[in-house]
Amino acid sequence: MAMAMAVAMTRLHLSTKANENEESVLGSSQKEVSPSSLSSIYGGEFAGQSATFSSISGELIPVPEHYVPKSMVEWGQIPSCFEVIVSEEKAGSDTDGAEDSAGVAGLNQWTVQVMPEVGCGLDNLDTMKTQKYIPFTSTGATTSTPDNAFALTSPEHGVSVCSVFIPIENWIECIFTNENGENEHESELTKSTRTRVGINLFPNNQQIKSPIDTVKERKVSNESSGGSIADGGGLDARTVSNLVGQANSNRPFSDGKGINVEKELVGQWTVHKNQSNGNDVDVDVTEIVDRDAQYWKTKDDNDKKTTTLSLPGNVIVQYDSPLSTLEISFVVNDEATLGKTIRVSMKREFHYCAESEIYVISDAEYCWEEKN
Repeated sequence: MAMAMAVAMTRLHLSTKANENEESVLGSSQKEVSPSSLSSIYGGEFAGQSATFSSISGELIPVPEHYVPKSMVEWGQIPSCFEVIVSEEKAGSDTDGAEDSAGVAGLNQWTVQVMPEVGCGLDNLDTMKTQKYIPFTSTGATTSTPDNAFALTSPEHGVSVCSVFIPIENWIECIFTNENGENEHESELTKSTRTRVGINLFPNNQQIKSPIDTVKERKVSNESSGGSIADGGGLDARTVSNLVGQANSNRPFSDGKGINVEKELVGQWTVHKNQSNGNDVDVDVTEIVDRDAQYWKTKDDNDKKTTTLSLPGNVIVQYDSPLSTLEISFVVNDEATLGKTIRVSMKREFHYCAESEIYVISDAEYCWEEKN
Protein backbone atom coordinates (compact mmCIF):
# COMPACT_ATOMS: atom_id res chain seq x y z
CA MET A 1 0.00 0.00 0.00
CA ALA A 2 1.40 3.38 -0.94
CA MET A 3 2.27 5.56 2.02
CA ALA A 4 1.95 9.31 1.95
CA MET A 5 5.20 11.20 1.77
CA ALA A 6 5.96 14.85 1.53
CA VAL A 7 8.54 15.55 -1.16
CA ALA A 8 10.39 18.81 -1.58
CA MET A 9 13.54 19.85 -3.35
CA THR A 10 15.86 22.76 -3.85
CA ARG A 11 16.58 24.44 -7.15
CA LEU A 12 19.99 26.04 -7.28
CA HIS A 13 20.40 29.44 -8.93
CA LEU A 14 22.06 32.69 -7.97
CA SER A 15 19.69 34.83 -10.03
CA THR A 16 17.07 36.90 -8.19
CA LYS A 17 14.22 35.42 -10.21
CA ALA A 18 13.38 31.74 -10.45
CA ASN A 19 13.14 30.31 -13.96
CA GLU A 20 9.41 29.99 -14.47
CA ASN A 21 9.86 27.67 -17.44
CA GLU A 22 11.78 25.02 -15.54
CA GLU A 23 9.96 21.84 -14.61
CA SER A 24 11.00 19.67 -11.73
CA VAL A 25 9.42 16.35 -12.55
CA LEU A 26 10.66 12.80 -12.67
CA GLY A 27 10.48 11.53 -16.20
CA SER A 28 11.66 14.66 -18.02
CA SER A 29 14.78 14.21 -20.11
CA GLN A 30 18.08 14.98 -18.47
CA LYS A 31 18.77 17.75 -20.97
CA GLU A 32 15.54 19.56 -20.21
CA VAL A 33 15.63 19.62 -16.43
CA SER A 34 17.68 21.51 -13.88
CA PRO A 35 20.36 19.64 -11.89
CA SER A 36 18.09 19.64 -8.85
CA SER A 37 15.04 18.12 -10.52
CA LEU A 38 13.71 14.82 -9.27
CA SER A 39 15.17 13.02 -12.28
CA SER A 40 18.69 13.94 -11.19
CA ILE A 41 18.11 13.31 -7.50
CA TYR A 42 16.31 9.99 -8.04
CA GLY A 43 16.49 7.31 -10.70
CA GLY A 44 19.20 5.09 -12.15
CA GLU A 45 21.90 3.06 -10.44
CA PHE A 46 24.02 4.20 -7.48
CA ALA A 47 26.86 2.51 -5.59
CA GLY A 48 28.31 3.57 -2.27
CA GLN A 49 28.51 2.97 1.44
CA SER A 50 25.92 2.94 4.20
CA ALA A 51 26.84 3.72 7.82
CA THR A 52 24.91 4.29 11.03
CA PHE A 53 25.54 6.76 13.85
CA SER A 54 24.18 7.35 17.34
CA SER A 55 21.49 10.03 17.47
CA ILE A 56 22.72 10.99 20.94
CA SER A 57 26.48 11.29 20.50
CA GLY A 58 27.01 11.02 16.74
CA GLU A 59 29.42 8.13 17.32
CA LEU A 60 29.79 5.49 14.63
CA ILE A 61 27.85 2.26 15.10
CA PRO A 62 29.97 -0.41 13.33
CA VAL A 63 28.53 -3.22 11.23
CA PRO A 64 26.92 -5.77 13.61
CA GLU A 65 29.29 -8.64 14.28
CA HIS A 66 26.82 -11.31 13.16
CA TYR A 67 27.26 -10.00 9.60
CA VAL A 68 31.07 -10.17 9.80
CA PRO A 69 33.24 -13.29 9.21
CA LYS A 70 34.68 -14.69 12.44
CA SER A 71 38.25 -14.18 11.24
CA MET A 72 37.63 -10.46 10.79
CA VAL A 73 36.06 -10.23 14.24
CA GLU A 74 39.00 -12.05 15.82
CA TRP A 75 41.45 -9.61 14.25
CA GLY A 76 39.34 -6.62 15.26
CA GLN A 77 38.56 -5.74 11.64
CA ILE A 78 34.93 -4.78 12.05
CA PRO A 79 33.87 -2.70 9.02
CA SER A 80 32.50 0.76 9.70
CA CYS A 81 29.91 0.49 6.92
CA PHE A 82 28.21 -1.72 4.38
CA GLU A 83 28.79 -1.35 0.65
CA VAL A 84 25.47 -0.91 -1.14
CA ILE A 85 24.14 -0.83 -4.69
CA VAL A 86 20.89 1.10 -5.07
CA SER A 87 18.56 0.86 -8.06
CA GLU A 88 15.71 3.31 -8.65
CA GLU A 89 13.08 3.57 -11.33
CA LYS A 90 9.84 5.44 -11.67
CA ALA A 91 6.53 3.73 -10.92
CA GLY A 92 3.49 4.38 -13.08
CA SER A 93 0.90 5.01 -10.38
CA ASP A 94 0.11 4.20 -6.80
CA THR A 95 -2.79 2.12 -5.56
CA ASP A 96 -5.11 5.11 -5.61
CA GLY A 97 -4.20 5.99 -9.18
CA ALA A 98 -2.79 9.39 -8.23
CA GLU A 99 0.03 10.70 -10.39
CA ASP A 100 2.05 13.88 -10.60
CA SER A 101 2.06 16.22 -13.59
CA ALA A 102 4.32 13.84 -15.54
CA GLY A 103 2.13 10.83 -14.87
CA VAL A 104 4.58 9.56 -12.26
CA ALA A 105 3.23 8.49 -8.89
CA GLY A 106 6.47 7.50 -7.26
CA LEU A 107 9.65 5.50 -7.32
CA ASN A 108 10.63 1.89 -6.76
CA GLN A 109 13.92 1.61 -4.89
CA TRP A 110 15.95 -1.57 -4.43
CA THR A 111 18.96 -1.70 -2.09
CA VAL A 112 21.48 -4.54 -2.39
CA GLN A 113 23.55 -4.64 0.79
CA VAL A 114 26.88 -6.43 0.38
CA MET A 115 28.04 -8.58 3.29
CA PRO A 116 31.69 -8.36 4.43
CA GLU A 117 33.79 -11.30 3.22
CA VAL A 118 37.34 -12.64 3.16
CA GLY A 119 39.23 -15.26 1.14
CA CYS A 120 37.25 -17.27 -1.39
CA GLY A 121 34.08 -15.50 -0.34
CA LEU A 122 35.27 -12.41 -2.21
CA ASP A 123 34.51 -14.15 -5.51
CA ASN A 124 30.85 -14.75 -4.65
CA LEU A 125 29.60 -12.20 -2.16
CA ASP A 126 26.57 -12.70 0.03
CA THR A 127 24.01 -9.93 -0.29
CA MET A 128 20.74 -8.85 1.26
CA LYS A 129 18.16 -7.09 -0.93
CA THR A 130 15.32 -4.86 0.23
CA GLN A 131 12.73 -2.94 -1.75
CA LYS A 132 10.56 0.05 -0.94
CA TYR A 133 8.18 2.33 -2.76
CA ILE A 134 8.60 6.12 -2.48
CA PRO A 135 5.38 7.93 -3.48
CA PHE A 136 5.59 11.44 -4.87
CA THR A 137 1.96 12.19 -4.09
CA SER A 138 0.04 12.98 -0.94
CA THR A 139 -2.86 10.63 -1.65
CA GLY A 140 -4.37 9.62 1.65
CA ALA A 141 -2.20 12.02 3.63
CA THR A 142 -3.87 13.90 6.43
CA THR A 143 -0.73 15.06 8.18
CA SER A 144 1.42 16.43 5.38
CA THR A 145 1.19 17.50 1.78
CA PRO A 146 3.88 17.95 -0.87
CA ASP A 147 5.64 21.26 -0.56
CA ASN A 148 7.58 22.98 -3.32
CA ALA A 149 9.69 25.35 -1.23
CA PHE A 150 12.76 26.22 -3.25
CA ALA A 151 15.97 27.75 -2.03
CA LEU A 152 18.32 29.56 -4.38
CA THR A 153 22.03 29.06 -4.79
CA SER A 154 24.73 29.26 -7.41
CA PRO A 155 24.67 26.73 -10.28
CA GLU A 156 28.44 26.27 -10.17
CA HIS A 157 28.13 24.84 -6.68
CA GLY A 158 26.06 22.01 -8.13
CA VAL A 159 24.45 21.00 -4.83
CA SER A 160 20.75 20.07 -4.65
CA VAL A 161 18.60 19.00 -1.73
CA CYS A 162 15.20 17.42 -1.24
CA SER A 163 13.48 15.70 1.66
CA VAL A 164 10.82 13.04 2.04
CA PHE A 165 8.63 12.26 5.04
CA ILE A 166 6.38 9.26 5.73
CA PRO A 167 4.01 10.24 8.55
CA ILE A 168 2.71 6.75 9.26
CA GLU A 169 6.28 5.54 9.83
CA ASN A 170 7.50 8.77 11.46
CA TRP A 171 10.49 8.59 9.12
CA ILE A 172 12.27 11.43 7.31
CA GLU A 173 15.10 11.38 4.78
CA CYS A 174 17.12 14.28 3.43
CA ILE A 175 18.98 13.81 0.14
CA PHE A 176 21.85 16.02 -1.03
CA THR A 177 23.32 15.70 -4.52
CA ASN A 178 26.60 17.14 -5.71
CA GLU A 179 26.88 17.32 -9.49
CA ASN A 180 30.54 18.35 -9.35
CA GLY A 181 31.68 15.18 -7.62
CA GLU A 182 34.71 14.59 -5.49
CA ASN A 183 37.35 13.23 -7.88
CA GLU A 184 38.55 15.03 -10.99
CA HIS A 185 39.58 11.69 -12.56
CA GLU A 186 36.04 10.29 -12.43
CA SER A 187 33.73 10.31 -15.44
CA GLU A 188 31.01 12.94 -15.66
CA LEU A 189 28.47 10.33 -14.58
CA THR A 190 30.32 9.09 -11.50
CA LYS A 191 31.14 12.67 -10.48
CA SER A 192 27.45 12.94 -9.57
CA THR A 193 27.39 11.97 -5.90
CA ARG A 194 24.56 11.72 -3.40
CA THR A 195 24.40 11.84 0.40
CA ARG A 196 21.25 10.52 2.06
CA VAL A 197 20.48 11.02 5.75
CA GLY A 198 17.58 9.00 7.19
CA ILE A 199 16.09 9.53 10.64
CA ASN A 200 13.31 7.76 12.53
CA LEU A 201 11.23 9.84 14.93
CA PHE A 202 10.28 8.17 18.20
CA PRO A 203 6.71 9.19 19.14
CA ASN A 204 6.69 7.78 22.68
CA ASN A 205 9.18 10.29 24.04
CA GLN A 206 9.23 12.77 21.15
CA GLN A 207 12.88 12.17 20.29
CA ILE A 208 14.75 11.11 17.20
CA LYS A 209 15.58 7.43 17.30
CA SER A 210 19.01 5.84 16.87
CA PRO A 211 20.57 5.09 14.57
CA ILE A 212 20.92 7.89 12.03
CA ASP A 213 21.43 6.23 8.65
CA THR A 214 23.87 7.93 6.28
CA VAL A 215 24.54 6.76 2.74
CA LYS A 216 27.20 8.26 0.47
CA GLU A 217 26.99 7.02 -3.10
CA ARG A 218 27.85 7.90 -6.67
CA LYS A 219 25.77 7.48 -9.78
CA VAL A 220 27.09 4.67 -11.96
CA SER A 221 24.33 4.43 -14.54
CA ASN A 222 21.29 6.34 -15.74
CA GLU A 223 19.58 2.97 -16.18
CA SER A 224 18.29 0.97 -13.24
CA SER A 225 19.01 -2.74 -12.93
CA GLY A 226 15.92 -3.16 -10.81
CA GLY A 227 18.06 -4.54 -8.01
CA SER A 228 19.06 -7.56 -10.09
CA ILE A 229 22.84 -7.12 -9.99
CA ALA A 230 23.31 -9.95 -7.49
CA ASP A 231 20.48 -12.20 -8.68
CA GLY A 232 21.74 -15.74 -9.18
CA GLY A 233 24.98 -15.03 -7.30
CA GLY A 234 28.38 -14.32 -8.78
CA LEU A 235 28.77 -10.74 -7.56
CA ASP A 236 32.47 -10.38 -6.72
CA ALA A 237 34.47 -7.90 -4.66
CA ARG A 238 36.26 -6.43 -7.67
CA THR A 239 32.98 -5.49 -9.36
CA VAL A 240 31.69 -3.88 -6.18
CA SER A 241 34.93 -1.97 -5.67
CA ASN A 242 34.83 -0.64 -9.23
CA LEU A 243 31.25 0.51 -8.77
CA VAL A 244 31.79 2.12 -5.37
CA GLY A 245 35.13 3.56 -6.50
CA GLN A 246 38.55 2.23 -5.56
CA ALA A 247 39.42 5.24 -3.43
CA ASN A 248 36.10 5.05 -1.60
CA SER A 249 36.52 1.31 -0.94
CA ASN A 250 40.00 1.82 0.44
CA ARG A 251 38.98 4.75 2.65
CA PRO A 252 35.28 4.63 3.58
CA PHE A 253 33.77 7.99 4.50
CA SER A 254 32.63 6.47 7.80
CA ASP A 255 36.26 5.97 8.86
CA GLY A 256 36.70 9.74 8.87
CA LYS A 257 35.63 12.41 11.31
CA GLY A 258 32.95 15.05 11.28
CA ILE A 259 33.70 18.74 10.79
CA ASN A 260 34.97 20.60 13.85
CA VAL A 261 31.99 22.94 13.82
CA GLU A 262 33.18 25.17 16.65
CA LYS A 263 36.43 25.79 14.80
CA GLU A 264 35.54 25.71 11.11
CA LEU A 265 31.98 27.07 11.03
CA VAL A 266 32.19 29.94 13.51
CA GLY A 267 31.97 33.34 11.84
CA GLN A 268 29.80 35.49 9.62
CA TRP A 269 27.51 33.86 7.06
CA THR A 270 25.45 35.14 4.15
CA VAL A 271 22.18 33.20 4.21
CA HIS A 272 20.12 32.81 1.01
CA LYS A 273 16.44 31.92 1.11
CA ASN A 274 13.72 32.25 -1.44
CA GLN A 275 10.46 34.04 -0.78
CA SER A 276 7.51 35.01 -2.93
CA ASN A 277 7.24 38.68 -3.81
CA GLY A 278 3.45 38.43 -3.90
CA ASN A 279 3.31 38.14 -7.69
CA ASP A 280 4.01 34.42 -7.93
CA VAL A 281 7.70 35.14 -8.50
CA ASP A 282 10.31 33.78 -6.11
CA VAL A 283 13.19 36.07 -5.25
CA ASP A 284 16.48 35.39 -3.53
CA VAL A 285 16.38 36.99 -0.08
CA THR A 286 19.69 37.29 1.74
CA GLU A 287 20.68 38.19 5.26
CA ILE A 288 23.96 38.38 7.16
CA VAL A 289 24.19 36.40 10.40
CA ASP A 290 26.95 35.84 12.94
CA ARG A 291 27.34 32.32 14.27
CA ASP A 292 29.51 31.93 17.36
CA ALA A 293 30.70 28.72 19.01
CA GLN A 294 27.59 28.67 21.21
CA TYR A 295 25.38 28.30 18.13
CA TRP A 296 27.07 25.02 17.21
CA LYS A 297 27.29 23.53 20.70
CA THR A 298 25.02 20.92 22.21
CA LYS A 299 23.33 22.79 25.05
CA ASP A 300 20.54 22.69 27.62
CA ASP A 301 18.18 25.66 27.79
CA ASN A 302 15.54 25.38 30.53
CA ASP A 303 13.32 22.43 29.60
CA LYS A 304 14.69 22.03 26.06
CA LYS A 305 17.97 20.52 24.92
CA THR A 306 19.54 21.36 21.56
CA THR A 307 21.84 18.71 20.10
CA THR A 308 24.37 19.30 17.31
CA LEU A 309 25.93 16.24 15.67
CA SER A 310 28.76 16.56 13.16
CA LEU A 311 28.94 13.30 11.23
CA PRO A 312 31.55 11.97 8.79
CA GLY A 313 30.77 12.92 5.21
CA ASN A 314 30.27 16.65 6.00
CA VAL A 315 26.79 16.07 7.44
CA ILE A 316 25.45 18.12 10.37
CA VAL A 317 22.26 17.22 12.25
CA GLN A 318 20.71 19.66 14.73
CA TYR A 319 17.56 18.94 16.73
CA ASP A 320 15.88 19.83 19.98
CA SER A 321 14.32 17.66 22.66
CA PRO A 322 11.38 17.27 23.01
CA LEU A 323 11.45 17.31 19.23
CA SER A 324 10.02 20.40 17.58
CA THR A 325 12.74 21.40 15.09
CA LEU A 326 15.10 19.30 12.97
CA GLU A 327 17.77 20.67 10.65
CA ILE A 328 19.98 18.53 8.40
CA SER A 329 22.77 20.20 6.45
CA PHE A 330 25.61 19.34 4.09
CA VAL A 331 28.85 21.33 3.96
CA VAL A 332 30.85 21.75 0.75
CA ASN A 333 34.32 23.20 0.44
CA ASP A 334 36.02 22.17 -2.80
CA GLU A 335 37.23 23.50 -6.16
CA ALA A 336 33.66 24.09 -7.34
CA THR A 337 33.07 26.54 -4.46
CA LEU A 338 36.43 28.26 -5.13
CA GLY A 339 37.60 27.43 -1.63
CA LYS A 340 34.57 28.98 0.05
CA THR A 341 32.57 27.07 2.64
CA ILE A 342 28.98 26.48 1.51
CA ARG A 343 26.27 24.94 3.70
CA VAL A 344 23.01 23.68 2.19
CA SER A 345 20.29 22.87 4.71
CA MET A 346 16.76 21.56 5.22
CA LYS A 347 14.74 22.51 8.30
CA ARG A 348 11.35 21.23 9.40
CA GLU A 349 9.20 21.95 12.43
CA PHE A 350 7.25 19.16 14.10
CA HIS A 351 4.13 18.96 16.19
CA TYR A 352 3.38 15.65 17.86
CA CYS A 353 -0.24 14.48 17.69
CA ALA A 354 -0.66 12.23 20.74
CA GLU A 355 -4.07 10.96 19.67
CA SER A 356 -2.79 9.40 16.44
CA GLU A 357 0.80 8.92 17.65
CA ILE A 358 2.29 10.56 14.56
CA TYR A 359 3.98 13.86 13.78
CA VAL A 360 2.49 16.74 11.87
CA ILE A 361 5.27 18.58 10.07
CA SER A 362 5.69 21.96 8.46
CA ASP A 363 6.74 22.52 4.88
CA ALA A 364 10.49 22.21 4.55
CA GLU A 365 12.53 25.39 4.75
CA TYR A 366 15.57 25.26 2.51
CA CYS A 367 18.48 27.65 2.31
CA TRP A 368 22.11 27.83 1.33
CA GLU A 369 24.73 29.76 3.23
CA GLU A 370 28.16 31.07 2.32
CA LYS A 371 30.79 31.69 4.99
CA ASN A 372 32.19 35.19 4.58
